[in-house]
Amino acid sequence: MKTLIIYASKHGTTKQCAQIIHNNRKGDLHHIRECENLKPIDYDVIYIGSPVYAGRINKKIKQWIERYIDDLKNKQSIVFLSGMNPDGLDEVIHQNFSDDIAKTLQLEHVGGAFKFDDMNMFEKFIVKVVAKETSSVDNVNYNKVKEL
Repeated sequence: MKTLIIYASKHGTTKQCAQIIHNNRKGDLHHIRECENLKPIDYDVIYIGSPVYAGRINKKIKQWIERYIDDLKNKQSIVFLSGMNPDGLDEVIHQNFSDDIAKTLQLEHVGGAFKFDDMNMFEKFIVKVVAKETSSVDNVNYNKVKEL
């Protein structure tokens, strides 16, 4: 089976998850910036990874899904979301995906991380105020990522 793994990543957590999937499933691994001409019709299984910031997924990932939703409906399509609010998954789905997309694709939350070394001052401030975290935290469910 031909597999495509695409992702967007700001601080590396979603990229790390995509790499784990790639190591386990093989296939073609691409950052969303490299996916302009990639079409899901050429693959049997498609993994799509996006970070979640303030309830929003990556804009380019969202656009790619919307552009190819008719092809994705006929494939095994798994969207893995990395973010620090597992309880907010329903709201993330509601804010980012139409009902048709939400019913069509397998949507999985894989956990997230705060990587203070990779954040700018504003991001650190927001995390400290909103999440009450003052240092790096890794809450990725690596077992779940490996099972995807």
